[in-house]
Amino acid sequence: MSQIQIGGISIPALALCDTGADARLLVSPLVAKRASEQLDAKIFPLRKEIPLEDYRGRKAGSIKQKMVATFEIDGRLFLNQTFHITESGHDVFVGLKWLGEQNVLLDCAAREIVWPDNLPALPFWTCTSIQPATSVICASRTGRRGGARGAAVVSASCSRPRPHAAAAGHVHNASLFSETRMRRPQRWTAAPTKAEMHVATAPQQDDGA
Repeated sequence: MSQIQIGGISIPALALCDTGADARLLVSPLVAKRASEQLDAKIFPLRKEIPLEDYRGRKAGSIKQKMVATFEIDGRLFLNQTFHITESGHDVFVGLKWLGEQNVLLDCAAREIVWPDNLPALPFWTCTSIQPATSVICASRTGRRGGARGAAVVSASCSRPRPHAAAAGHVHNASLFSETRMRRPQRWTAAPTKAEMHVATAPQQDDGA
């Protein structure tokens, strides 16, 4: 799964990696429209159209627009990526040029992307809501190098935004969130009292864990 992001807010997009395509990043017109409407992604006309050919070398239209956004794939963030807008049959199409720039390999047997050591996956937070609604439990998830992904401790959606690497000006830095401090809320089996809610929502001391 991949995502297109603007300012830390993202929309999901299914990406296809194709080492036989002489391209960088392509995005479908539908996904580009969603990104523009929901994320305020900027779409620009190209100064010069890019002609397209199919696998038989026949003309297949041209690319006239581009979009600039952050691209997240396999737990890695790539800022200010240029997506050429065209219909490819997929949300996002990752071509040979982009894969070569990142120096990645495709493990077809394992169906994994093998990343170089200098592009580790970033840790991020997956959250699940508990009662009361003001509290959440968060777990860190980090993908291992070599294309394999780390298992999620908690897998659920949460309205709380994840830490975003772009905000700090870093992209591939696994220690980026080492100083992130999360509250440890309590769980309740019954409706909490006002005193309990006050304790749960008050800042807690960092125990260094």
